Amino acid sequence: MRLTRRVIINTIAFGVLSLVLIVVMAFQVLPTVFGRSYSIYGIFTAAGGVATNQEVTYRGVQVGRVGEMTLTDRNVRIELIIEAGHRIPRDGTSARVLFKSAVGEQFVDLLPDHVGAPFFASGDTIPIERTSIPIQIEDLLRELDAVLRSIDPQALGSLINELGAGLSGHGEDLKNIILALDTFAQVGADRRDELAGLIGDGADIQDSFNSTREDFVRAQEAARAVLATLVARKGDVQRTLEATRDLGTEIIALLDHRKQELNQILADLGDVVRISHAHQGDLDKTLTYLGPFLADAVAAYDAPYFVFNLLSNDEAPSCTYDPSSRPVRSVTDPPEEPETDFACRPGGVGSTSASSSTISPALRAQLDRISWLKLFTLGY
Repeated sequence: MRLTRRVIINTIAFGVLSLVLIVVMAFQVLPTVFGRSYSIYGIFTAAGGVATNQEVTYRGVQVGRVGEMTLTDRNVRIELIIEAGHRIPRDGTSARVLFKSAVGEQFVDLLPDHVGAPFFASGDTIPIERTSIPIQIEDLLRELDAVLRSIDPQALGSLINELGAGLSGHGEDLKNIILALDTFAQVGADRRDELAGLIGDGADIQDSFNSTREDFVRAQEAARAVLATLVARKGDVQRTLEATRDLGTEIIALLDHRKQELNQILADLGDVVRISHAHQGDLDKTLTYLGPFLADAVAAYDAPYFVFNLLSNDEAPSCTYDPSSRPVRSVTDPPEEPETDFACRPGGVGSTSASSSTISPALRAQLDRISWLKLFTLGY
């Protein structure tokens, strides 16, 4: 057979394509050969049916395969070969052996509790506290067989016989119960959002209860003490209840008799609230300066002298109050600037000398201490 140019070209193209496919397969199926993977390890209580070369998934996406499995003193150390380019959070990530289906093969699934650094590096280990294996069907069947063997067949037959005798003649009642359950299930399906919210609220209540269980225990102890006291004072409690038996009726009669006065009080209270709201700014200012004013008024009468010329001392000028000395002016006249030195006029009634017209340093210090007097000089 003669090789034509066409056959040679096709053969070369087929060989190049086959080589490319082999390289791609080698990179995808055998990444360890090219150093494009890293290994982490999980400590499991048992292999759980998992085998080498089975899948390793991260949030449902395949990211590697199961490598070598080795026995330790009490556990199994399973190698998880992760393909390069997949960064998996290290802290809090758990490893679970799961079934693909009820009768399918097992695989290892990595489940993180958060997203972000730090990530797994080659050689890291997932501790046994964060690994789990599924319940083996053989163990489940073995437990079921043990349960069935523990049941006495004669007792079971008697139970079924009595159950049949008890349900005999109640077919209509059973039908109504089934229909009611169907209606109940339909209502639950229609209200699934409300039920989900109720379940969520119940979980929040349970969390709050767990966080305050010590307070709840103390409240129970206090309630127990109260109940014990009520039991011990049963006679006194009974006499108190008998004495107050007609109290509610008397209170209602009193309120009904004073209905007009109560209405007027409520109406006046409403007027006070409205007026207070209308003058809220002025009320705020009054309450703001009322406290300092009262405090300074009290401080003004402290020893060693009274600042309003009601009591004199050795340092303050001697003054005697004389009603005839008050200035006479119309209330419509503009007010004059108040005197702030509280000095007596020379030669006035009760003055001792001309030097007594000046205020003493001690009195000046006492007056400066009164903060509310300065409010007028600040222009408020």
